[in-house]
Amino acid sequence: MLRRRELRLMTFLLLFLAACFLAYSNGANDNFKGVAPLFGSRTCSYRTAISWATITTSLF
Repeated sequence: MLRRRELRLMTFLLLFLAACFLAYSNGANDNFKGVAPLFGSRTCSYRTAISWATITTSLF
């Protein structure tokens, strides 16, 4: 049986990975609207705009 500390660490890691996945998928969909002007004005590339959306989603 796992110790309580190991169980907490595994739970934390699982939640962290789930949050990262959600931030990535949400950043690639809805949050692009927030950085669309960057891409539309050709200030940055599509990949850079998606990166900005993903980063800001994971921070908030």
